[in-house]
Amino acid sequence: MISAETKLASSGAMVDEKVFENHVERHISFPHDPTGEYKQTRHIENMTKGIRDRKLKMAQSNGNTPIYTCSDREPDGTPHDAGAFFPTFAGEISVGNPTAHYAGRCFQSIDFTFAKTSDTTFDVVMNLQDKLNMTCHENIFFANTEIFHLESFFRKGSHTLHFNMPTADAQADVAYNGINMFAFCHDIVGEIESLWNFAKCFVGGTSDHPLVPVFGSHVPPYQEKANIKFLTEAMEYTMQPRTIQTVDLDPSLIQSGDYFAVMRLDGLDQIIMYGTGSHSGHSVEALRFDGELYIVESQDAWYWPTHGLQRTKWADWIKQAAEADFHVTWCPLSAEARSRFNEQAAQDFFFQTEGLPY
Repeated sequence: MISAETKLASSGAMVDEKVFENHVERHISFPHDPTGEYKQTRHIENMTKGIRDRKLKMAQSNGNTPIYTCSDREPDGTPHDAGAFFPTFAGEISVGNPTAHYAGRCFQSIDFTFAKTSDTTFDVVMNLQDKLNMTCHENIFFANTEIFHLESFFRKGSHTLHFNMPTADAQADVAYNGINMFAFCHDIVGEIESLWNFAKCFVGGTSDHPLVPVFGSHVPPYQEKANIKFLTEAMEYTMQPRTIQTVDLDPSLIQSGDYFAVMRLDGLDQIIMYGTGSHSGHSVEALRFDGELYIVESQDAWYWPTHGLQRTKWADWIKQAAEADFHVTWCPLSAEARSRFNEQAAQDFFFQTEGLPY
């Protein structure tokens, strides 16, 4: 035997490798937990650490330097980390701002030039120079709200891309915003590994079956722990442990118009919270029909039994909320706001929209 090594693969498997003179043996084993608990937690923690480090850098630079570049967006420098598959901003060009420059991962010098050629067409002229090696290439994503195109560049020199704008919306968008370029930082293997690891951050509690472990309606403990840490370090929002975790509300106290803020530690709500600055990821409202209390909401979650704009009797909704591991905060209307709430108008609006998609 020439060498032996044990390592942790990015998939979460333990790989025991033995190299002999004429062949190689690899023994691949997975943890008992099919979701790879320690891997999922580590990937979410890597995302959290990256966001925290970038926030610190932004504060130190007074917000004047780019946050995301291929060289500094991954503090640990691992191309398979969750989120590493996202491209970075390379430049924006338009009639008013026709040129941009970018240093890529393969071509150290990339110049973009915008040229409007007619009311319905435009060109992007690129000059790629200073290639690092013979085998590398650059993947550039061209996009605005109407146009999306991915192009790979292997050759140095001049490249011209002719774009067509067939619709009035596309023409208006290019006239106002031009076109943006985004560069991918890694090769296809790194991108696929990163995409897989990103997806694993959200695995757990993915159906409406409360008795099914891991993939049922309940959020697994590892997922809760990782997302609590994300909120603490990325949003500076620390959730306080509660000795009393279930409060039985008297339904007679809940009135039409009362707001319920909902949060679930499933990764998706945390992305919503991070993007909006909110401490909740879902909103519902109490509304009485013929005196009976219902919750009205728009739902499309995989763990919820009904989709679309809907109403659910309070007793049924609070049971489903518990099975989905919702964190629910009741926010009753003030006396002044309640006096202005038009229950009949709210009911009429609900019946007009009931059943519409999320």
